[in-house]
This record gives sequence, C-alpha cells and structure tokens, in this order.
Amino acid sequence: MRVLNVGCNLVPISPEYRGWQQVRLDIDARAAPDICMDARRLTASDLRAQFDAVYAASFLEHLCEPDIAKTLAGFAYVLRGDGFVDLRVPDSLALMRYMVEHDLDLDTVLYTSAVGPIRACDVLWGYQKELASGRDFFAHRFGFSQETICNLLAAAGFHRTSIGPGYGYLCEMRVMAYKQPQEGV
Repeated sequence: MRVLNVGCNLVPISPEYRGWQQVRLDIDARAAPDICMDARRLTASDLRAQFDAVYAASFLEHLCEPDIAKTLAGFAYVLRGDGFVDLRVPDSLALMRYMVEHDLDLDTVLYTSAVGPIRACDVLWGYQKELASGRDFFAHRFGFSQETICNLLAAAGFHRTSIGPGYGYLCEMRVMAYKQPQEGV
C-alpha cells in the first residue's frame, strides 16, 4: 500500500499508515521530501493513479479557495481507482461554538504550534504573523465547515465522505473521501 503524504514538513503522518510505503511530497526542499513540487500542480505530473491514499494534515487551509479545488482534483488524479483521501482540516463552526461556550475573544490563544501561538482570529482569517511577513502560504488562511469540505470533495469527484474528530488540535475534523462511488448507488 502506498500513501502520498502531502505537506510532509507541516505535520507527521498518522500512525495508522505504519507499514505503508510513504512518499513524502512538499514544496519546501528543506523538508527533504521524496517529491519536491507544488501540490496544486499534481494533475500535470506523471503520478497518475500511483497511490492508495493521500494524507494531508494541516495543509488545505494554507491555500486560497481556487487552489483548494485544483489540489483536490490533483489528489483524485494521483489515486488509484479504489483510493481515498485522509484530510485533517480546521472546523470553523466547531471553533465558533467552542468560543461561545467558553466566552473567548478573537485574540484568545487557542494553542501553540511550531510557528508560535495561534489565536482564534488566526484560524478564522489567517495567521497574521505570516500574512504580515509576506509568507502567505504559511499563513493558515481559514477553516472549513463540514458542508464546505464535502462540496469541495464532491466537485473534485470524491464520494462516500465521512467526517469525524481530528487528532490533537482544537476544533479539527478528519475527513475521509473515496474516489469510487458506493456500489449500487
């Protein structure tokens, strides 16, 4: 089984893929990926139908909206017919509920990442420190609602989407979607 770990420099792959052949893809050569390329360009690569799974944790929220669609189409392109995507994305509605339940402000620090403290406003509108520095790709742009991520996946040709809680990060969701539709449907 082969898994493409997209944005491998950001978050380590889930332990569920232990024993799988991991191919690490990152835009940053300093991460020493197996493939150094922009994930938005996967459909122009020679990687068609080579992977059983695509794992992308804390990655999609760094892209502008049109680039999310290109990237998801690229994920479908590199997957074998029975392949699936395994995504970890911020759940913006869960974040808003959490903020209301705990009477938090937009400037409240939610957690500390490798790049520093992440405030609620950083999750909703982008990591202000990186936006101000001009490194917008690293500026965690926004979260997703369940409906939004499902619609984006459906538009990219994915089926049988399931959503559950993510791992470790506050208000994160794990989204799994399959390339093939359910049989008989």
